[in-house]
Amino acid sequence: MAALVYLISLGKTGLREIASQNLQKASYVKRKIAEIEGFEVLNQKPTYNEFLVRCPNINK
Repeated sequence: MAALVYLISLGKTGLREIASQNLQKASYVKRKIAEIEGFEVLNQKPTYNEFLVRCPNINK
């Protein structure tokens, strides 16, 4: 219920702004992760919140 109230309070313009920010921030995080040695972003397509990362075995 709280999520519904929040989304309604954003309105059409606010919801679009949140979606745009999510897209930009996910892209930024993916670029930064890809810069870390041994890490690989598996999905290069635009994503809003979720993407796959292959990371080295940290137990070695």
